[in-house]
Amino acid sequence: MDNRILALWAKLPREPDRHTYHPLICHLIDVACVTEALWELGLTSGARQLFAHALGLREDEARCWLAFWAGLHDLGKAFPGFQIREQGSPIERAATRQVLAAGFPRGMPSAQPAPHGTVTACVVKSLLVEEFAHSPDLARAVAYAVGGHHGAFPSATDVLNVDPQVPSAGPWADARRQLAEHLAAVTGVSAISPPAGTLSTASATLLAGLVSVADWIGSIESPHFPHAAELGAQSRIDPAEYVAAARRQARQALDAIDWRAPPRQPPAGFAALFPGISEPNELQRLVDALADRLGDTHPALVVIEAPTGEGKTEAAWLLADRWAIAGAQRGVYVAMPTQATSDGLFGRVRTFLEHRYGAADDRSRVALQLLHGHASLSAEFAALRGQAGGLPEPNVGDEARPAGGASAVIAGEWFTHRKRGLLAPFGVGTVDQALLGVLRVRHVFVRLFGLAARTVVIDEAHAYDTYMSTLLERLLEWLGALGTSVVVLSATLPPERRRRLAQAYARGLTGLHEPPAVPEAPYPRVTWVTATEAGAEHVAASSIGSRMIRLEWIGATSQDGDPAEILADRLRALG
Repeated sequence: MDNRILALWAKLPREPDRHTYHPLICHLIDVACVTEALWELGLTSGARQLFAHALGLREDEARCWLAFWAGLHDLGKAFPGFQIREQGSPIERAATRQVLAAGFPRGMPSAQPAPHGTVTACVVKSLLVEEFAHSPDLARAVAYAVGGHHGAFPSATDVLNVDPQVPSAGPWADARRQLAEHLAAVTGVSAISPPAGTLSTASATLLAGLVSVADWIGSIESPHFPHAAELGAQSRIDPAEYVAAARRQARQALDAIDWRAPPRQPPAGFAALFPGISEPNELQRLVDALADRLGDTHPALVVIEAPTGEGKTEAAWLLADRWAIAGAQRGVYVAMPTQATSDGLFGRVRTFLEHRYGAADDRSRVALQLLHGHASLSAEFAALRGQAGGLPEPNVGDEARPAGGASAVIAGEWFTHRKRGLLAPFGVGTVDQALLGVLRVRHVFVRLFGLAARTVVIDEAHAYDTYMSTLLERLLEWLGALGTSVVVLSATLPPERRRRLAQAYARGLTGLHEPPAVPEAPYPRVTWVTATEAGAEHVAASSIGSRMIRLEWIGATSQDGDPAEILADRLRALG
């Protein structure tokens, strides 16, 4: 590996007495290797098919290109505005001397150097067209997706403004080409054809989320991706050995943060999933049959409307469990209307997960998060965090696995960061945590990336006002486009509200502006939408909500006194 390339840095130590650094090429390889691991362990089969179909590639080829693109995320650091810091800290000045000694010029002076993400978008767009035979549309989509890995997509104006600051020839341009060539060899794209298609809005959003998450994980310095070189010293890094180590470290990092969803379990009915249910009611039997009917038809929206106490929550978990077994989803997020209802459901979900995955052969840990603004005040959530063990931020410790017994349900420390909660395999929280996925907030694509791999359960949908219901429609449209299965639970929904929710999901799922109408059925009912069908079925309510009433004419007239007082006397007499 060229020592001039190794002189370029991506990470410097925070401690002033350390003189190590992480070469830029090493960090690019780290993130590419994490992306390879996330392709297998973080994306559903539907998401992998979405990428492959959009790009006109086989899935194994799409995996290579995604790893390559993710690795390019910091190519904008090969830029004098980032590498040259003569007025910075002592460590930054030492890194600057190293870069200058390697023959890189200072470049055009600028009072305000461009952010390296914007520079990445600028240089990747032209690089992919000129060196890797991408279409301009695909190159633009990839460049903006990877350039936004710090939370916001760069604007076209930002990219145009930074273009004059970026040398298009000379040592800096040569370095960027060499970095890309090294990365192409590592990921294998130099041996396969360039993509024939382009990225849809949904797949570009997934790519942006994937790159951000891979960058976060690939930046966990200790013990997984430590600095590989020393400032001012001759660096000797064997490329093949480094890549092999990075691939091992990527999987170790995913294990350390409890990224993996628990192992698949055999299919189970209500009695096995919920020991308190000796015999499922009519609603639950219908949902069980619907789960079998849907089979591998993923994704799907299922709306369950029934009175309180009919077991809608258990029905939703049965659907999520079947979809997990089929490999279509790798976790669940339950969205509740308030913090109080989230706290109330959290313990029930924990009990379910302990029961469902308690016999896992590998004693795996199941990461469960409570997501709302005051989650830290929950005693039960705090206890789960204590079981997980404290992990330093941003580094991840090498905690031991449980020695035996049932699988532990813990609140993985890495996921408790405010931007990462929806990445945990299982979560319970307020609906706003999901609705932020359709608002213009930083790292919005990370939220959508997290939701895309899970079954999303929207509970008590009747409790949302007009504003939140409109956001919910937009969220359902996004989830349909991303291939996410959704279960909506409600005591009852007005027909127009149910129709709008189903139509929104169907638009995202099918891409049709006016998808086919959803059938009606009497209440209580179950409604479903897939890519190929929409249906609704009435189900008889159980006896749990039944009440015997009788009307009795009391025969009171105005001459007998106040009718209200007479009625009160009669009721008191009945006890």
